[in-house]
Amino acid sequence: MKFKQMIRTLSDSERKEFGNYLKAPIGRKPRISNKIIDAFVKNEDFENFMNENFNKRSQWNSYSELTLSLEDFLAAKRLLKNNNNRNEFLAEEFGKRGLTNLSIAFYENEINSLTNSNPDEEILTRSLDLQWKYHELLSGTGETKKLRSILNSRYEIHTIKFAFESLMLQLEYESVKATSKDLRVELFKALNINIDFEKIVRLTKTIAPHFYPLLNMAHKTRNLHSQPFSFSRFENVRKYFYKNMDSFTLDFKGRMYFMLINYLIHMRNTGHERIDKHLFELLRKRSAKESPETFSAGNLDRSHFRDYVIIALWVNELKWASEFIENYSILLPTRAKRK
Repeated sequence: MKFKQMIRTLSDSERKEFGNYLKAPIGRKPRISNKIIDAFVKNEDFENFMNENFNKRSQWNSYSELTLSLEDFLAAKRLLKNNNNRNEFLAEEFGKRGLTNLSIAFYENEINSLTNSNPDEEILTRSLDLQWKYHELLSGTGETKKLRSILNSRYEIHTIKFAFESLMLQLEYESVKATSKDLRVELFKALNINIDFEKIVRLTKTIAPHFYPLLNMAHKTRNLHSQPFSFSRFENVRKYFYKNMDSFTLDFKGRMYFMLINYLIHMRNTGHERIDKHLFELLRKRSAKESPETFSAGNLDRSHFRDYVIIALWVNELKWASEFIENYSILLPTRAKRK
């Protein structure tokens, strides 16, 4: 039964919170008797209580109501913990209630605050979403100067987002096509748009410098993977990555580590054997900066896990390989651990 599965995952404090929620729900009121709610709150043998006091049909109806309430409770907890969602809902409520000045102030503060966040695809998406809502809000206020400014900014951010997503898609394709001969990419190949990425990156440095390191890193890495193997080009990209990595999000750093390590692995597989130490240095630097829980952001699976251990063995780093297996094998699926 769904409710019984879900309720087992609650901590004691969450179970108590849910009991209080049943008495005073934020949304829909569950169609169950107070007797059932009281029994649940008292933390009695609830299943036994239900069996002794209600027939199968009544139990089914009550459990269905409890399931819906528990889903509402868990969703409400998640929403309240997410300040972005909470604040945007609040701003929309301000607008609906005629408190336009409060709503405008919220969007201005949120848009400005994003310039202090490490940029990534999520920040670009959120920035566009906020600017669109802010633009709609300003449309009826006569704030011509603000409207023009936000419209220009929307076009700029949209262009950067499109360029970044296009570069990352091309980078992914270039990275996997060598090992995926049967890759079906007819639609991707049809998207052969002549985009001047060099110019977009150059203009971003002046117009939106906050996003420049992110876009330039994607551009450099895409170019690296789309051209013949070159260790000097790799070194140029690696140095840029190390120099700017503190301005990148954990997820983007993980993706870039993954792409750079993959590049050297493919390079080695084509006969460039004097790069083992450089491969291992990338691995060691990454594992030193990240916990096992965050390391998986770079797509760590069984084959990559095995490759990383082998790389350490190539350079006779037996202790590191042993510690890596001990610390990071928890990230592997149970079936993969046995293999």
